[in-house]
Amino acid sequence: MKVFRRVRVSVAAAVLLVIVAAGAAYATIPDGNGVYTACLLKSTGTIRLIDPSISGNTLLNHCTQYETEITFNEQGQPGPKGATGATGPAGPAGPAGPAGPTGATGQTGAQGATGPAGPAGPTGQTGQQGPAGPKGDTGAAGTNGVSPTVTQLAVGDPNCASGGAAITDASGKTAYVCNGSPFDGTFTSPEGLFSLTVNDNGIKLTGPTATINVGPTGITLSNPSGPINLSAQTMDLDSQAQATIQSGGVLQLQSGLTQIGSSGCAPAARVGDTISAPPLSGTGTIITGSPDVCIG
Repeated sequence: MKVFRRVRVSVAAAVLLVIVAAGAAYATIPDGNGVYTACLLKSTGTIRLIDPSISGNTLLNHCTQYETEITFNEQGQPGPKGATGATGPAGPAGPAGPAGPTGATGQTGAQGATGPAGPAGPTGQTGQQGPAGPKGDTGAAGTNGVSPTVTQLAVGDPNCASGGAAITDASGKTAYVCNGSPFDGTFTSPEGLFSLTVNDNGIKLTGPTATINVGPTGITLSNPSGPINLSAQTMDLDSQAQATIQSGGVLQLQSGLTQIGSSGCAPAARVGDTISAPPLSGTGTIITGSPDVCIG
């Protein structure tokens, strides 16, 4: 019986060796990491190589119950570090490398000393005339003129037989107003800037830029080249015929109450005043006005 068992084991081992030999050509031994996998026969110590990556139920990829799986590397254990070799001769100089990137910009240096003044350049051409400036303020009022001298004349005076008056202006010119005879003439200031003319057509008072005419049809106040200022505590401009005020500058009326018209005194409306507009409800505001007339 014992001999029979030994024969059976030997036959199984032989069959196993045949199978291993037949499949060795298809195995991947060692694996990708250089590791060998083998089965150690427990009874004899012999080994056989296997490939665990092979699929299927075959002795080529696993060990039997009579074997022990072992692994080993075809590379031996690292040896000790050898002694440092002698330094070799210096090699030839290599070629020059490419230029490196541009470095960062350095800090700004200190300001240098001021250089000497250069020679004066040639005089430039005269520029164009600038626009006219704004209109200046109204100048101060001029000095008062010299009033004429009036001298009473007795009856029998050679210039006025019935008596009268002699009126002498600042320039020394004398006019006579005699009793019983009308006056017709002109009084002139010493420098000729002002004059007063009286005749049958009216009275005319003339200044450097303005005139006042009192005639049969009305009164005309004119200053084509300057302002006209009328100032009073109460001002009433009332004309039954015709009254003309002409100003080339600003016509300014200053008074506690200024009344324009023949009767009544209705308030004047200004931009920003509140108004009502029946039949609409509520109130409104005046937003535009005359470009030529303003009310303070």
